Amino acid sequence: MAAAVLVSNVVITNVPFLIRKLVVTAGTNGLAITHGEDRAPDIMLDVSTVTNPTASECSIVRTSATVITPDFEGAAGTGDREIYLIWLSQASGGIS
Repeated sequence: MAAAVLVSNVVITNVPFLIRKLVVTAGTNGLAITHGEDRAPDIMLDVSTVTNPTASECSIVRTSATVITPDFEGAAGTGDREIYLIWLSQASGGIS
């Protein structure tokens, strides 16, 4: 049983909103990911990048000021997920 793996965590933009793109390879259990900000994201989008998305179902089961935790249902290595985290606050470069 292999754990999920964080492949990358990059800032796409911070104007007008802060948007981070996480790439995660599915595992057999959850993975706590430090997202790098000091508050929880306002919006999270989980995108499957595999041809058989039911093989790597994912849900975000925890969010906090520092961490998100995606939990996977599929087998380890069943494909990458792109998780987009969006902060709308002015402190992140977004709207006031």
